[in-house]
Amino acid sequence: MNPPDVMVERRANRLQELGQAHAQLAHELRNILVNIGILARRLAESDSLSDEDREAAELILQQECMGEELLGEALDLVSPLEGEREPIEIGSLLEEVGQTLEPAADEHDIDIRIEPGDARALEVTGVRKKLRQAFINLGDNAIDAMAESGGSLTFAAEAGPETVTVSVRDTGPGIPESEVDRLFQPFETTKENGTGLGLPLVRKIVEAHGGHVEAESSSGQGLTVIATLPRAEQEGECDS
Repeated sequence: MNPPDVMVERRANRLQELGQAHAQLAHELRNILVNIGILARRLAESDSLSDEDREAAELILQQECMGEELLGEALDLVSPLEGEREPIEIGSLLEEVGQTLEPAADEHDIDIRIEPGDARALEVTGVRKKLRQAFINLGDNAIDAMAESGGSLTFAAEAGPETVTVSVRDTGPGIPESEVDRLFQPFETTKENGTGLGLPLVRKIVEAHGGHVEAESSSGQGLTVIATLPRAEQEGECDS
């Protein structure tokens, strides 16, 4: 093994160690938050509290829930991709994602469109619940962006010779083109209560399936996120 290979292996091992340490820390912090939530819930349900103290207890509960959400996404981000890999028909997966997002979209006058195209019967190999999570994350972001004005959210699939490309397009306000590259950086978010981990997790899931993800946007022109995945009949083994 030559020196560059040794350095790459050491860096990979170090990253794995850091990931394990972060995962353990997140588990411990989650246990603390759960205990805080239990105590705050008991306080909020007590008849002896003043209205002011009850509001404080309810605020603690809200913060505990936000902390658990953040830790959950952080754990997903540092943990290896786990789950049974199986053939997944992209068209049916996108229709399932659309059904999941429909109640939130209806609440904000947002029309969801599924355009599987020729990719309806094409398959990728992967962990269904993880790919579903990735596309739901993208849909949630789009709905948040259009929450005040309504609009349309489109999931469109296109089949290539060796890949299936899924585009998630919204008609929201978009972001400046200069900020597009920052979208997939951890803790970068344009949402008031966002964790900034949803899109990095999308990238991790897509790359763990042997694909890649990119975004296109400009102010006032909406946002499009494009995930490209290898077709099952062309796909080799992917690292988890």
